[in-house]
Order: sequence, then C-alpha cells, then structure tokens
Amino acid sequence: MRRLLLTCAVIAISLALLPAGTSEAEGGEVGQPKPTGEVVGGTPAIMIAVDGDGQTIARRTYRSSGGGPTWTCHYFAVKLVEGTTPDIGIDVAKGPIVPELDQLVALTCFVGGNQVHQEIFPFDPAAPFGTVNVAADAALLARELLPLPDPDVRTSPPVGRPQLAGVATWFRVDTAWQTFSATATLGGVSATVTATPVQVVWDPGDGTAPITCDGPGNAFDPARPGTVSDCAHTYLRRTAADHALTATLTYDVAWTATDGSADVLDPVTRSTTVAVAVNEAQALVR
Repeated sequence: MRRLLLTCAVIAISLALLPAGTSEAEGGEVGQPKPTGEVVGGTPAIMIAVDGDGQTIARRTYRSSGGGPTWTCHYFAVKLVEGTTPDIGIDVAKGPIVPELDQLVALTCFVGGNQVHQEIFPFDPAAPFGTVNVAADAALLARELLPLPDPDVRTSPPVGRPQLAGVATWFRVDTAWQTFSATATLGGVSATVTATPVQVVWDPGDGTAPITCDGPGNAFDPARPGTVSDCAHTYLRRTAADHALTATLTYDVAWTATDGSADVLDPVTRSTTVAVAVNEAQALVR
C-alpha cells in the first residue's frame, strides 16, 4: 500500500515542483540535482549507477562501442511531504544512496558534468534505470534467454573415424545453423531478440590458419562423388596425437520492441571442439 501511495504521489506532481540546484561538480562531487524531466544527452551506450563512494550499483552496456555517451548516474532519496497538496523533495543532504527494493528514488544522470536525465520511481533491481532505455534493457534480458546451442560439428568422413591425409575433410554444422529468438518484458515494453547465423570459423588444430565459412557447410553425397565442398580442409600428414578441431559459430543479433524501437546488439558466438585423428593410406606396387 505504501508503494502505491508513493507512486501515485509522484505521478500527480510535476518535476517542476522539485528544488532546482547545481549539476555534478568537477572532480565527481555531486551537488543538488537539477530536474529536467527530459533526456537531453542522447541515447547512452553505457549507463553506470554509483553510490557516494564510487561503488557500482548497476550497469548496462547497450553497445560495446559507439551508439552514444556513457551516463554516470546516482540515486538520491526522495522525501514525501503529506498534506492537502502532495509535494516531494530530493534529500540531497544524504548524498548518493544505495537504494532498497521499492524505495522511492531520484535517479540523476550526468555526462561530462552536465545533467542529462532525472527520473523518480520506486527502485527495482530488475529495472534499476527506470524507463530510460527500457526497451534496450528488455532486449539485453532477452538476449540472455536465447536458446543458442553449441555447434553440432559434422565432418566427412564422420567424427570418430580417422581422416585421410592428403584428402579433403568436409566441415559442416546442422541444427545450430538456424535463426533463434527470445522475448522479454520490462516496464510494460516487450523486446524480441533474433539471432541469425552468419559464419563458422573452423580451426583444424594442425597449426594451419583457421577457415572462415559463410554458410553451414555441406554433407557428402555418395551419389555425387565429384562434388567439391566450399568448407573443407586437407590434413597433410598422419600424426600420433589427435587434432583439436574447433568450430566457432557467430550469430548476428538484432531486436525490435513493442514501443516501436529497434537496434542491434553485439554478435554472439558459440564454440565446440572435437578430436580428429588423421591416418595415411599406403599404396602397394608390385
């Protein structure tokens, strides 16, 4: 009930009722936040919430590079003044706080010493940045839910049988080469993430350079013995120890959200390593 009353009070008033103040001072000291009620610093690439000692409370990375600035944010306690007209104020004297679940907080974010955002809401560790980039946050969560398997390595001749030195070994993946998706919801916004396979890098394990294949590879067809695979490697000599053949499958990841926003995330990789033996065939001449 208390959370409901606090939330209703926040909705009923304007940010203009909050006391104005200064922005983040040089050297990282935070003065009284100045409410703006709007985002003026663009979409962040990274958001970091820290307490008064500089310890990280929450962090979101939307892109590994590019996409916007890094926002440094602090939580301040919010005071609710009951009366005929609801009013609230930010308890700046306490400085940045470590919020508790359902505590009413003022999230204030800065870029280069300038305030770019302020939002008041009951704190929830599942959505520590309120409605800022909530669609992107949902996309990050959905990415963690993607059912991406490790590559199912297939070779011709099959894994488990010795390969023949001097004869091409065909590589391929089967069930892992498909599109996968997952959906997550935060703050009433649902984001659907789609992972699409784009390439497999094969490390033959014999010291030669890895092979990059832009498709899943081919299965050998006995009915077409003259067919050549576009994803193959020739082991040149027999060795006493097995080679460690590694397949690394890369998925491109993109998302769309119910609020109309969309973007891409960093690619995701999955790897599998199998043992490959190589034998030589001897010809007998009489």
